[in-house]
Amino acid sequence: MKKTVLLLLVSLTVLSLLLSSCRDNNDNTESGISSEITYYDDESSTIAKTETDGSFTFAFDPYVLPEDVKKALGGNANYKKFARAVLSREEYVTMDSRDDYDNIRFAIGENFPFSFLIEGYKYDSTNNRILISYNYEKTHDSKIEEFEKAVGNIFDECVKNSDNDVVAAVSIYAWLAQNIQIVQNETTHNTHDVQDTSSEIAQQETASKTDDEENKVVFDYYTTLIDKKGSEESVAALYNFLLLQLGVEGKTVGCWQNNQYRTWNMVCLDSKWYHCDILMEQKETEGTGLKYFGLNKERLAQYITVKEVYTGQWKWFTNKIPKASSERFDDFEKVINWEVSSDRSSIEAFTEEYSRFVFEIYT
Repeated sequence: MKKTVLLLLVSLTVLSLLLSSCRDNNDNTESGISSEITYYDDESSTIAKTETDGSFTFAFDPYVLPEDVKKALGGNANYKKFARAVLSREEYVTMDSRDDYDNIRFAIGENFPFSFLIEGYKYDSTNNRILISYNYEKTHDSKIEEFEKAVGNIFDECVKNSDNDVVAAVSIYAWLAQNIQIVQNETTHNTHDVQDTSSEIAQQETASKTDDEENKVVFDYYTTLIDKKGSEESVAALYNFLLLQLGVEGKTVGCWQNNQYRTWNMVCLDSKWYHCDILMEQKETEGTGLKYFGLNKERLAQYITVKEVYTGQWKWFTNKIPKASSERFDDFEKVINWEVSSDRSSIEAFTEEYSRFVFEIYT
């Protein structure tokens, strides 16, 4: 979300059928998403906030991916192809190879907001395509609209046209900490994944799960936003998705801490990376503070063992985390309450001692 945003964004017009039109099991007619939903379909665009005659306009981009994931995939063409098929409730999507299919499977869990719509998929090696089955035949389109509306409501509440990345990132961070009930996982890391009904590997993974893993709380971030309840993993994924919608690069990161898997975010602001821990903010300030926003490595090390922190929910996507050493947000460490100034140029905050200070955003 930059001050100057290109208006030349190409909209994807998707054919739609009435929800009341039922598909026969032997009918391959594709049911499209609602014609009222407009998606950006430009390869270079991940901007959800635009300026039209000075007003705020939100346009939803379901294809947006973090840069490291796009790099791992070799671009996002296949990902967009799969996502577009799911949005249109198509029965299959062609892929060039089994590798393309496996890459998509690894990518959708944390990054695709509508993965919960998929009941399962399997690879048809004869025809080089992914066969897809769905959970919600009659309410497929309405659930997509529901999520889009919920995301739009967050931006209406948190983001203004004049905001820079810091204001947007802080405002959405606080909204999540205040409005989402985070259920902390107490067992092992087990990221949500759609069932692969043909993969022997997936079947072996399912068979080897422990009782603790089966009982572990796992939420997709669609459900997290709609139900206002999620795991720390799904909340971190939701925060990352919302930032990417505004053109702010971020990533989820995690590590093992006292036999428990912790997940939080890193956010890139003015070309520098910072740690942000929504769970800890909720625990200590009920989301009203900024104690865990903009952490550098030293502040993070006060409560996290930082030696083995990595980004990526699967080893296939694992990368070294970016360096976060700037002291820009150190003054936030004692902030327990705050608000953005009326001109959106500063944050007026109160500390634990209830002394007031002003943080100038444009530094």
